[in-house]
Amino acid sequence: MTLNQDGHLMLGHSESMALEEKFASKGQKIFKKI
Repeated sequence: MTLNQDGHLMLGHSESMALEEKFASKGQKIFKKI
């Protein structure tokens, strides 16, 4: 998986949200919003 210039995974929007929720539920701040 690669990152775009915004630092988000290049996935479908729904996929990105699902992954973000998955990691957030584990208490991990992997995705950072600008």
